[in-house]
Amino acid sequence: MRIYGSSPLHNYVELIFRCKRMFIVSLIIGTVITSAVVAMRKDKYEASIMVALSGDPELAANLSGRVDVSASASRKANRLALWMAKTPDFMKNVVKYAGDLSRKHPDIPADKMVKKVRDSISGPSILNDQYMELSIVWDNQQEANDILNSLYSQFSEKTVATETTNVTRRRQILEEDYKRYNDDANRQTMARMRYQQAHYWQLPTLLSSEMSRLDTTETQVAALKVDQKDAVVRLDEVNRQLSVIPKEMVESTTKSTTTADPALKLISDKQELETSLKRLLTVYSPMHPKVQELQRNISALDQQIKDARSNKAAPTGSNVQETRSINPAWRDLMQQQSSLTILIRAQERRLSQLISENSLHHNRVQQMPMEDVTYSKIEREYNMASTIRNNTESALKAAQIDEDRAKRTEALAVQLLVPPDALRQEASGRGVLLYAMGPLLGILIAFCFSLAAEALDHTLRTPVEVEQYLGKPVLAVIPRAKPSAEAQKQLGGSSNQGITS
Repeated sequence: MRIYGSSPLHNYVELIFRCKRMFIVSLIIGTVITSAVVAMRKDKYEASIMVALSGDPELAANLSGRVDVSASASRKANRLALWMAKTPDFMKNVVKYAGDLSRKHPDIPADKMVKKVRDSISGPSILNDQYMELSIVWDNQQEANDILNSLYSQFSEKTVATETTNVTRRRQILEEDYKRYNDDANRQTMARMRYQQAHYWQLPTLLSSEMSRLDTTETQVAALKVDQKDAVVRLDEVNRQLSVIPKEMVESTTKSTTTADPALKLISDKQELETSLKRLLTVYSPMHPKVQELQRNISALDQQIKDARSNKAAPTGSNVQETRSINPAWRDLMQQQSSLTILIRAQERRLSQLISENSLHHNRVQQMPMEDVTYSKIEREYNMASTIRNNTESALKAAQIDEDRAKRTEALAVQLLVPPDALRQEASGRGVLLYAMGPLLGILIAFCFSLAAEALDHTLRTPVEVEQYLGKPVLAVIPRAKPSAEAQKQLGGSSNQGITS
C-alpha cells in the first residue's frame, strides 16, 4: 500500500506525478485549442457603432414634455436584443439590405447566413444611460460595415414605428372612420341631388313661385278661351259671306262666226282609202281587183275634193266667249277664313297645353306641404352626414400631423453617432498571450482530470482507510519498494505500479 505524506501539497504533487501522461495530453490539448483560437481570429475585422438612443434630451423634452432618458434608452436596447434573438424577419431584412450577402455567399443558405450574422454581433450595451454600442467580428471589412449600417437602419425604422404605434393606430382608426363617414355623406349627397332633380319644383323656396305660375296659367287659359270664342264668331261670319258672294265675275264678252270646209271630210276619207291600199299592196299585186277598185275610189275622191274646193264655203254658225276672273271680295274672305282656321287650331293647341300646365301646377301646389317634410328629412340627414365627415376629416388631418411630428421626433432620438469602421484585429500580442496560456490551460485541464480520477478512485491507500473499510486492525504494512529496471521488464509493470495489502 502507498502511504501519502502528511502535507496536502505533497499529496497533490504525488497525484500529478501519478497522472503525468494525462498532464502531457492536457498540455497538448490546451496548446491546440489556443492555436485554433489564434488561427480563427486571424484575418478578422471588428467594427462597432455607437447610437444615441435619446437624441437631444433638451429637444425631446421640449417636444414631448419631461422624459426619462435612461428608461427610454434601456427599453430601446432591450427591444433590439429581442428583435435580434426572437424576430426572424428583422435579421432577414438586415442580411437582405447589407450589400446582398446572399448573392456574395451563394454557398451559404439564407437561414445559416442569418444565424452567422446574429452570432457575430455582440449584444447591445448601454453607456451613460443614453448611448448604445454594438460590435461585430466578420471576415470581410466592407461586409462588416454594411451589416452594422443595415442593422442601424432597420433598428431606427422599426424603433420609430414601434414608438409611434399609438399615434399611428389613432390615425388608421380615423382613416377608417373617415372612409365610412365619407361614403355615407356621398350617399346622402347623391340622394339629395336625385330628389332635387326629380322634385325641383317641390323645394320650400319655390312654393310662392309655383303658386304664381298657377295663377298665371289660369289667367292665360281664361284669356285664350275668350280669344278662341271671338275667332270662331269671326270665322262663322266669313263663312256666311262666302255663301252669298260669287267666286268669279265676268270682265268681257266676245262674239265669233265659224265656216265649214266641205273638202275636210273628203280628205279624211281619202287618207283612210290610201291606208287600206297600202295594206292590200303588201298582200296583193297592183293588178288585183281589190287594189284596182281602191285606186278608182281614191281617184273619184280626188275629183270630189277638187270640185269642193272650187265652190265657196258657207258659214255654219257663231260663238260667244266671256272672260271671267276671281272675285276680289271672295278672295279676301277666303284668306280671312284660312287665317282664322289656323288661328283657331293654334289656340286649341295652346289651350290644351295651358290646361295641362295648370293641372300640373295645381297638383304640385297640393303636394308641396307633404313633400316639404320629406325634403326636410333628406336635408337634415345630409347636413348631419356632412358635419360628421368634416369633423372626422379635421381630426384625421390633426392625427396625421401628430404622427408626422412623432416620427420626426423619434427619428431624431435615434442617431448614429459613431459610424462603423471595420479594422483588422491585432493578433500579434494576443496570439503570443494565447500561446502562453496554452500550457496553463493544459495544467488546469489536467488538474481537473486528476481530481476527477481521484474522486472516482476507490483504492485503499492508508492503514486508517483499511481499518475503517474492513473494521479490523492492520497488523503490518509493507513499504513501497522501487523495483529495478530488469524486474519491471520481467513483471511487465512500470514505476507507477505499487504493492498494496
